[in-house]
Parts: sequence; structure tokens; C-alpha cells
Amino acid sequence: MGENRTTIGENRTTIWKNRKTIGVNRTTSGENRKTSGENRKTIGGNRKTSGENRKTIGENRTTIGKNRTTIGENRKTIGENRKTIWGNRKTIGENRKTIGENGKTIGKNRTTIGENRKTIGENRKTIGENRKTIWENRKTIGENRKTIGKNRTTIGENRKTIGENRETIGENRKTIGENRKTIGENWKLIGENRGEKGK
Repeated sequence: MGENRTTIGENRTTIWKNRKTIGVNRTTSGENRKTSGENRKTIGGNRKTSGENRKTIGENRTTIGKNRTTIGENRKTIGENRKTIWGNRKTIGENRKTIGENGKTIGKNRTTIGENRKTIGENRKTIGENRKTIWENRKTIGENRKTIGKNRTTIGENRKTIGENRETIGENRKTIGENRKTIGENWKLIGENRGEKGK
């Protein structure tokens, strides 16, 4: 009888200890659930940031495409202006040749010389306008190159942000995995304690 009472007392002590352990495990399980919820919230925020970054990259790509189209159009305009300049130079050369031939009969061809000078003046005016257009186009090309450089910098920064977000998501997933493992171990302890209590 004395031994049984001692055993009963020890069993009661063990039961109270197990109940205390179960209480601690329940508290730990609640904290782990809270941490898991916060981690899920963080992952949602990271996914949202990743989506916004992808949208920004798409907009930057669209801008780059438009800038490339503008550059292509400017190059085409420069090519046409160069063609016009070469045509005007040819006209000027022909007019000079005409002036040289008319030099033999200056007295008779003064009217023709006046008309040719007028044509030369118009051609020079056209050349000046074409040169002005070329400089404006060069300025536009420089601005477009500057814009492309800024866009490339923005894309680089967005890619860096995406990389950092992916790293954060990976760390959060790792934390969730560790929390799940801890919860599993806590439930296992609870099960073992319940089994001992049933005995």
C-alpha cells in the first residue's frame, strides 16, 4: 500500500508537469501561428511589390520602344535631308557651270546671270534650312539617347529590387518552414503527453 501511494503521488506530479508542458506548448503554438500569419502577410506584400516592378519594367520597355521608333524616324529624316543637300549641291554645281559659260557672253546674258544668282540664293537658303533641320535632329537624337540611358538605369534598379524581393521571399519561406517544423514537434509532444496521461 505504501509503495502504491508513492507511485500515485509520483504519477500525479508527472501529470501536473505534463499539463504545464501542454500549456507552454499551446502558447508556443499560438505564437507560431501568429508568426506564420505575419510571414504570409509579408509574402503578400512582396508579391504586390514584384507585380508593381514588373508593371514598371513593362512601361519602361514601351518607352524604349517608342524612343527607338523616334530615333528610326529621325535617322530617316536625316537621310532624306542629306539626299536633299546632295541634290542642292549638284544644282549649285550645275548653276556655277552655267555661270561660267555665260561669262563668255556676259553682256548678252545679264538677265540669265541675275536669274541664276536668284536660284543660288534660294538654294543656299534651302541648304541653311536643311543644316538647321540636321542640327535639330542631332539634338533630338542626343535627348533620346539620354532618355534611353535613364530607362536602362531604371530597369537595372527594378531588377535589383526584384532580386531583393525574391531573397526576402526565400527567407520568409524558410522561416515558415521552420515554424511549421516547430508546430509539428509541439503537436507531437502534446500527443505524447496525452498518451502518458491516458496510461
